[in-house]
Parts: sequence; C-alpha cells; structure tokens
Amino acid sequence: MRDTSFHDYIVSDVLGELEGITSKGMFSGWGVYQSGIIFALILGDELYFKVDNTNRALYEELDSHPFTYEKQGKTFTLSYWSIPEEVMEDKERLYDLADLSVLVSKNKKK
Repeated sequence: MRDTSFHDYIVSDVLGELEGITSKGMFSGWGVYQSGIIFALILGDELYFKVDNTNRALYEELDSHPFTYEKQGKTFTLSYWSIPEEVMEDKERLYDLADLSVLVSKNKKK
C-alpha cells in the first residue's frame, strides 16, 4: 500500500479551497482535476502543474523543473512542471498558477 500523506496534504490543505478538486490514482502517483479537467500531477513528494508555451516562463522564473522519467534507456519529459515549496505556501500565487494550468489543459483538449 502506498503512502498517501503527501497526496492528502495537497488535495485537502494546499488545493482544498479551490472548487471542484478531485484526484485519481495514475502511474505511480495521482492526477489532480478541477471540475473534471486534469491540471496537476502528484508524484512522490512533488506537485506538478500543466505547462505549455503560454505559462512556461512563469515556471522558469520559479526555478522549477519538468517531470521526467526513464523507460528503456530513454528519458521522457512531460508538460508538467514542479511547484516549489514557497509557492505552495502562497495560496494566491498557487491558485493563479492552478487557474492558468486548468486553461492550458482545456485549450489542449480543443
């Protein structure tokens, strides 16, 4: 059985004031959704938000990094970037980034 303490902290405490937040187990972590739109991943003890060309510069300024994994000797990079601890503690900034990531996911679906 995997440890859910970081997941529970993120979903309940960090993102808990956002309306419509749910999560589903996926890979070795969780996908985080707002009103059915996936916008974040929780993997290990890190939170990642969806990123594209419209919001990537914000994450680069935060000294964030994309989620990567290795498979059969190749490194793959997903379009999800880490959320630093200091941003998780600043709800206004965090929620602004979350809103932008939800928009990125919505636009990708179109």
